[in-house]
Amino acid sequence: MSNSDYIARGSGSFATVAVLAEPLTVLGTTATLTQLKSDGADARAVGMAAMINGEIVRVDEISANTITIARGCADTVPKAHAANSVIWFFGLNIGTDGTEYFGTQAVAVKVIPRTPSKILDVAKSPPRDLQFATRFIRPYPPALVKVNGYEIYNNPSVLLSVGSPSMTFTWASRNRVVQADQLIGYTEESIPPEAGTTYRVHILNSAGTRVHTVDDVSSPWVYAIAEAVADLGIPTADTFQFTALLHSVRDGHESLHPHRIPFTVNATGFSFTYGWSRSWGYGFGA
Repeated sequence: MSNSDYIARGSGSFATVAVLAEPLTVLGTTATLTQLKSDGADARAVGMAAMINGEIVRVDEISANTITIARGCADTVPKAHAANSVIWFFGLNIGTDGTEYFGTQAVAVKVIPRTPSKILDVAKSPPRDLQFATRFIRPYPPALVKVNGYEIYNNPSVLLSVGSPSMTFTWASRNRVVQADQLIGYTEESIPPEAGTTYRVHILNSAGTRVHTVDDVSSPWVYAIAEAVADLGIPTADTFQFTALLHSVRDGHESLHPHRIPFTVNATGFSFTYGWSRSWGYGFGA
């Protein structure tokens, strides 16, 4: 679209920003900052929201160039972040164009910042196409996800084998309605879920292809090696990889962000017998 097609709507102030001086682990709560910049006074405050690569965090402490944060707030999940990632302390520094859009509508946007001398010319602002994803209505993802009692983000290499033939998933619930005016961290305890909330697991093979979906699961949920072999097929090697995606679901809407849980399956010693099962042609036994 041409520059003349853009319509000026809404305004706002700059958020305080900084850069991570070193990598932030997936559940790390202390971040060292550099290149702190703000529009006037430093706007950081305890309790405010900040964002790193799309993950929303809560600021719990501020001390010189370090902050303590709660991870995976609102509808996001915790992720590892590389050094030099930008953190935005947006708090109340948000804006709107006052227009209500459809849930999956695409919108062309240009941000026109104020320079030291004037407003940036619209022709010099790079265009951005934003695709809505019905984010507001989607349920929040579960939290405190564990497998066999171990926190998934602190124990990324989980093995399913004849010696360890099943995995028990547990999690804490979240509620987008109750949490609309507060930031709850990933490691905090359960909040009674929104009415109609269920949970769904997608099983992906090593190529990232979805091979099975299990609906209406509840915590605790058990996944066994026989099911893994049925989902992934007869292995060409004894050891193979898969990923489980855990979503919350309500009224047909999945949480925007799932928990991605990688696993290794070692089928050594697992016997395969032919028959009729949900794998359409194989029966399995240990």
